[in-house]
Amino acid sequence: MQRTIFYLFMLCLLLSCRKRDTPHPVPPEGNDKTSKLDAYGKALVKVEAAINELDYIALKVLSNLDGYKNGSQCLACADVTTGLTPEGHRKITLSFNPSKTCTDKYIRQGQLVLDYNETNGALMIQLINYMVNGVKVEGNYNFGYSNARKVRNLVITNGVLKKEGSWFINFDAYRDIVWKAGEQTPDDDLDNVLEVQDAYYHLGIQDLGLMSVDVNAMNPLVLRWSCYGESGYLPVSGITLNKTPQGTFSRTNYGNGHCNSYPISEY
Repeated sequence: MQRTIFYLFMLCLLLSCRKRDTPHPVPPEGNDKTSKLDAYGKALVKVEAAINELDYIALKVLSNLDGYKNGSQCLACADVTTGLTPEGHRKITLSFNPSKTCTDKYIRQGQLVLDYNETNGALMIQLINYMVNGVKVEGNYNFGYSNARKVRNLVITNGVLKKEGSWFINFDAYRDIVWKAGEQTPDDDLDNVLEVQDAYYHLGIQDLGLMSVDVNAMNPLVLRWSCYGESGYLPVSGITLNKTPQGTFSRTNYGNGHCNSYPISEY
């Protein structure tokens, strides 16, 4: 049912993308971090990094709620305001100052509003004029739990990445996320390791059209927080299977697990 709903979403996304004949992926050339990715892969890693960056901020705050009290700072670039929602949930608002560089060397502006239900662990993130390094990020981000709270589930609808006057990507996504290390040591971010064991994304990419993406437990995406500074919030290993409506397949391989891994397109 979830996949059917996402495909309906993508019909709407298609209407908002400039339509051209979808080209076959072409292996890239060059030596920069994304130089081994084709055009579809470059779009995908932008979405992947944006999702992981928001998850990083959310987990950082929720794992240490007492450390982010009213009037405190987050990432050295956001003022923290706390309160309660009408439903009695915790409400944490992060207001980013674009004149300050965050601890991860990113420039952010706008607000993230976290609505956290402590009873069941559900989290909703509202993005208000949120921008990261000049890219506007939009969407509805909803986290929950399944399998006796062993698996974190993330559903994203109406996601958008947009560089004004340059490019945009519309996307929806579903992910199952499992802790592999660090959950019991909230005071130490650097030992956090998570796996995305099941996921599917649907992207509407400017000038390219649609792409569907699958992740399975045989090749999970490994998120190693100690590597985020070098990887730019990308996984250090794992493989996605990518497909265009024309039936063209490719894979995005995120590497061998080391911090200096970089993603490549495979055919």
